[in-house]
Amino acid sequence: MTMASGRPRRTGVWLLAGLSIVASLGFLAWRVAGSSDGAAIAFYAGTWSVDGVRIEDHRPAGGLVQGDVVTAVAGRPLAEWLDGVLNPGLDRSALSGSRSVTYTVRRDGATLDVAVALGPDDVGGTLVDNWSALLFTLVLQVVAGYVLWRRPEASAASALALASVGVAGSTLPWFLGIRVSDIVAGWPFVLHMLTASGLYMVLWPAGALHLPLAVAAGPAGPCRRALALAYGLPLGAYGLGLVAARLLSPSSTAWLGTLATLQALVIIPSILAGIGLTIRGHRAATPAVRDQVRWMAIGGGIATLGSLLLLFGPQLLTGRPILPWSAVGLVALPLPLGIAAGILRYRLFDIDVAINRALVYGGATTAIVAIYAVSVTVLGTFLRIQGGFPASLLATGLAAVVALPIRDALQLTVNRLMYGDRDDPYRALARLGQRLEGTLDPIQAPTVIVRTVAESLRLPWVAIRIGPGGEGDRTIVHGRQPAGEVVEVPLVYRAEVVGDLLVAPRSAAEPLSAADRKLLDALAQQAGAAVHALGLTLDLIESRERLVVAREEERRRIRRDLHDGLGPTLAAIGMRAEVAAELVAGDPAGAERILAELRAEVQGALADIRRLVDALRPPALDEMGLVGALRAQAGHLGQSPGLEVAAQGPLPELPAAIEVAAYRIAVEAMTNASRHAQARTCRVRLAAVVGSGADGPGADEPGVDGAAAGGPGVGAAAAGGTGASGPSAGGRALEVEVTDDGRGLPARLRPGIGLASMRERAAEVGGTCVIERMPGGGTRVFARLPLDDRAASQG
Repeated sequence: MTMASGRPRRTGVWLLAGLSIVASLGFLAWRVAGSSDGAAIAFYAGTWSVDGVRIEDHRPAGGLVQGDVVTAVAGRPLAEWLDGVLNPGLDRSALSGSRSVTYTVRRDGATLDVAVALGPDDVGGTLVDNWSALLFTLVLQVVAGYVLWRRPEASAASALALASVGVAGSTLPWFLGIRVSDIVAGWPFVLHMLTASGLYMVLWPAGALHLPLAVAAGPAGPCRRALALAYGLPLGAYGLGLVAARLLSPSSTAWLGTLATLQALVIIPSILAGIGLTIRGHRAATPAVRDQVRWMAIGGGIATLGSLLLLFGPQLLTGRPILPWSAVGLVALPLPLGIAAGILRYRLFDIDVAINRALVYGGATTAIVAIYAVSVTVLGTFLRIQGGFPASLLATGLAAVVALPIRDALQLTVNRLMYGDRDDPYRALARLGQRLEGTLDPIQAPTVIVRTVAESLRLPWVAIRIGPGGEGDRTIVHGRQPAGEVVEVPLVYRAEVVGDLLVAPRSAAEPLSAADRKLLDALAQQAGAAVHALGLTLDLIESRERLVVAREEERRRIRRDLHDGLGPTLAAIGMRAEVAAELVAGDPAGAERILAELRAEVQGALADIRRLVDALRPPALDEMGLVGALRAQAGHLGQSPGLEVAAQGPLPELPAAIEVAAYRIAVEAMTNASRHAQARTCRVRLAAVVGSGADGPGADEPGVDGAAAGGPGVGAAAAGGTGASGPSAGGRALEVEVTDDGRGLPARLRPGIGLASMRERAAEVGGTCVIERMPGGGTRVFARLPLDDRAASQG
């Protein structure tokens, strides 16, 4: 749904919010300016009877006492006043211009006429006593209004806004309460019923049912049928209950006594249904939606548990709550704060949040006020510090002491919720290191990396593309990729690009900052080694698979050549030899001619056999050995005057596979140095070593001859010594080292087929091959090939 389509929905919600607030303020204005009897009443079943209502509280000077049952006002039964609240022609002069009104009450079994004084209510004291409810309402309106303003097209935003409208319109009339004089006045009673009861019940399903449905459904939102049921069933049940109760009640006063019961019968199943919808949606939702819902559930759970432990539970057990009932809004405050945390941490409703500072200082203010209120209550209740000034002074000092630490803690928490570990890079790097250290399978490392990067920076989408230069065909993804820019960070290991780290910003309007980029680069640097190890593992698996396929293809080719070529040739030679034998006695000339032809065919068969053998293994290795074959290849590469080639020291007998691998690696490195590196000299060192070393001797050590000045030279030498540690550390190994003084490798190497083939050939025989820049310039290729039984068997 587009922003334009969300405007009518947003306009409707704002209009409804305005009307509800106007109605609520209208009731407040009546309570401030109008005359009241101070007789507070409630809508419980035991409060209302067939002919009257029991007084719950009253002003001491009013004339009534708690427990009086008012049955008539100014001589008219209370039921008639209720039946005529909407009748503009009903005489209500009893309240206009009078300082007292006669109430007929039942007190201690007797019926009395009592003169009740009229006067203003203590509205200011009521507002102060219910400060926590006002705070809860304000926080909920801020959160809901911001969500609706940023995402008017989201169904969840509308649900949250409608629920907040119900709270905003009903909270003020609810704790201001209803009086008997309001029933006599008529319209104040109607206004109270429309706001505190009607508006609340109409919009209750928005929070209990619509919001869980919308959050679980995601951006698409719930279907219209589900929304119709979410609103229609509770409201329909409540309406039918009101009608049925009115038909069954003997009077309007008795009917009002059923309102609280009817509301509970609708609200409790709605809450249970909302919990069930949340659980069901959580189980069926994606991980992202589960994370979004979790903070709402945490906030609601804390609010519910706090109400049970601090208010309702102690009230039932001891008759006195731990916190005063005026703190009920403070106990419920975790619910909107949980929604705000969900918005910040998991982008609930897909909102890019720009309220960091407001949330920090708002949260700090809330915490300080709460500490002050709880301190005053505890000091007065448990420590028996009576009097306003001592308790207030101690509570103020405590709040001042904790103000700065609370602010700092909130700032750190909000920043971490919004931006992850951007301000604490060590935490992010340590987390990534610990997780990689605990990963046994290298194939799982990229999954760990993308998840950790997403958590560390609160990013909606992170991916790793394995392979150099954006050419990798293996991609590991975390999250769902949003529309917009994707930031690419190369993953480098030993000056070689082994992949790319791809991330999406938190939102289109919130690009990555310099601090984000700095942490991202640090994480990418640490992830490069893990991705390189994975690349080696995957390359080794693919190389072995290709080796098996190539071996079978080679066998098939040899079988085909032997069967289709050499086989028929040998069969024909045998047949013609028989013919020649028969002609020897009778036609010697013919036999001689056939034998000459047979000689040519045998030579052709020998050539075919030689071709098959040469394809299996370079013939120069058998004819000249490894060192001689490399010198011959160097002669083919370097035709410049002054080229010198020398070898020192014999090599032991090498397994065939090791010999071929060493030859191919050295030839590839020599070819690169001669054709691409613009090198003047190139040296090859071959060494059979025992035990582990430290990457072998350098290029300038004895036993390696160089080329004369004046042209490119390629030297080959075999020497004994110690070499690098590798897969065969501690055993015998053949070291192949090729160094040149050319232009060297680029700062960020994207290897081609030749460099990859050298590593693959080393890996095929269980060895390693490292290609790196030399400190003084040039390139070094170092391969270590094991000379154990396994390598020999591969030959």
